[in-house]
This record gives sequence, structure tokens and C-alpha cells, in this order.
Amino acid sequence: MQTIRTNLKISASTQYTNTNFKGMCRFNGQTIAAGATGLFRLGCGDDDNGVDIDAYFIPLLSDLGEKTEKRAEYLYLGYQADGNLQVSLTGDEKTTIGPYPIEADLTKGQQRRRVKLGRGMDFTFGSFKIENIDGAYFAVDSIQALLSAKSHGVK
Repeated sequence: MQTIRTNLKISASTQYTNTNFKGMCRFNGQTIAAGATGLFRLGCGDDDNGVDIDAYFIPLLSDLGEKTEKRAEYLYLGYQADGNLQVSLTGDEKTTIGPYPIEADLTKGQQRRRVKLGRGMDFTFGSFKIENIDGAYFAVDSIQALLSAKSHGVK
């Protein structure tokens, strides 16, 4: 079962999977979920009863500002994390490359990493999936992609 919570102020949604919640609300600065077995306070711990919390997000499918077929060479990620992340790229909703690891420097807060993406996938529309490893906390502040347009033969 899944539950979707929407933040109307920023028009962003969060999807909770493998849950049995019938409702959810934000009260007194905390997220409360209700299910058949009672009330639950969400987001108050580093794990879910000892199990790592797997988290990821996928920004909107986009042509990434380039209308023609392209290849993504690098991804630049601005973020904070207390562990490692990984990123993958899906092109035209059918082919995925990755995951590519992003090792956190635990001595830093805000970080910026360049991730070299594999060669061999041309696409028109693409989306990145950024996910944690072993339940690491993360917050992404910026995403930029370095693209190369696919060259077409000129007659």
C-alpha cells in the first residue's frame, strides 16, 4: 500500500510505500500518520524500527533544455548527506544507465560533486534518480547536467 503526502506551499509530494496508513496530517510541526494499529509520528528517527529507510527522488522528465537528441556527460550535484548516494539516468523512459556512486565527504556539510556518467546512451527526454545507500540522510540543493548534442551527418 502507498500513501502520498502533498505540501501545498511548494507543490511537492512525498510517496510512502509499504505502509498501511489511512490518513496523514501535519500537526504542531510533526507529521502524524493514522493506521489500523494506531498513530505514528514520522520523520523522527534515523531508521524505521532498526531498518534503513530507503529514499530516492526523481525530478521531472525533461529535455534538459536541449530539444535535440543528446548524451549526458556529467551530473553536478549540490547536496548534504551523512552517507553515500547513487545516481542513475533514464532516457526516453526506457533505457537506464547507472547507478553511479557518489561518496560523501563526511567532514563537510554542503558538498558539490561531479559524477561522470557512462557513455553510450543517446536520448531526447531524460530523468535522474538520486537515492541514498544504507539509509543515509540527504538533501539535494542543485542539479546540473553537462550535455553534448548528438551530431547528425550534414549533406
